Amino acid sequence: MQAEFDTKHNNLKANSEHEFESRLLKTKEERQRVEDNVLSLRNRIQFLKNEEDKLLTKIDATIDKAGFVAKVKNDAKDHSCLLSWASTTKQTLLSQKRVDVQEMKQGLQDGLHGAYHNLESTNRMDADNVRDQLERLNEDYAERRRAAFAELVHKCTSQKEAEREFIKIKHQA
Repeated sequence: MQAEFDTKHNNLKANSEHEFESRLLKTKEERQRVEDNVLSLRNRIQFLKNEEDKLLTKIDATIDKAGFVAKVKNDAKDHSCLLSWASTTKQTLLSQKRVDVQEMKQGLQDGLHGAYHNLESTNRMDADNVRDQLERLNEDYAERRRAAFAELVHKCTSQKEAEREFIKIKHQA
């Protein structure tokens, strides 16, 4: 009887530990996935900065070509108009690209911030769930031990009473 109880207890304990380790592994995998997303977002921000530099370089090259064409034509009016257009276009494009890049950076930062808070919230909820389950398992285990102990006490008491009755009958005979 005791061996059966110990076997059931060990099985229950092994299942609890396996379930806990499984949840812990899921949490670790999710944390790794979020960290990979964070790294990906950082790489994306760096990529956008590099693209901005390339665009600025291309814009400068375009402006230089426009100036060269104006000089070749040697037309002061066209030259002045092209330089004015190039300057205005450069400022417009730069302003627009800066706004676009700033919006992208802000979106990425907001996403990163949200992902961090979601992960933190999820991890807290998972930890609370694991803690609650462990507490329920401990309570269940304690209750089972109390019941088993009460059963053993009852059996011992019954056996002692039977022995007394037997001795009493034996002395009467």
